[in-house]
Amino acid sequence: MKNIKIKKTSWLFATLFTIILNSLTFAGTGFGLSPDTLVNTLDPAPSNVFVLINNGATTTLFANVTITNLTYSATWVDVADNPAFSPCVTNIYAPSFDYILPTEGTNIVYFRYRDVLDGSYITNQWINLVPEPFLFINFYLLLIIFKNRQKSSFLL
Repeated sequence: MKNIKIKKTSWLFATLFTIILNSLTFAGTGFGLSPDTLVNTLDPAPSNVFVLINNGATTTLFANVTITNLTYSATWVDVADNPAFSPCVTNIYAPSFDYILPTEGTNIVYFRYRDVLDGSYITNQWINLVPEPFLFINFYLLLIIFKNRQKSSFLL
């Protein structure tokens, strides 16, 4: 009989606690606080999302780049070259890590920062991958044009 009273008391306490928790308001604000809000304040979703590729460079000669994370409350970082994140590389959150750009030209890299409750925030950054031979050929052609212009202006 005593065990039944304890179960009824526990059930009554749990019911009252749930009702109070679901209807809890801050005095004078009318702001309701639900159990989901309590969980999210204990583990807020990633915020202050900021990421740099090669310290903010717009162009790189090499496919291997460094990603610098400046995000709060993230546990994992998914990195992909498409917004669907399929496929993606998942890294445990770290201040920085390496990533290999998939193609030459402009690469848009997508980042999904996730926390332990799977709250997430998605952002992207871009960088141009210009392989060294192409850059060298452009420089060489510009040098030839510059030298030819100097010769032609000298003759005038």
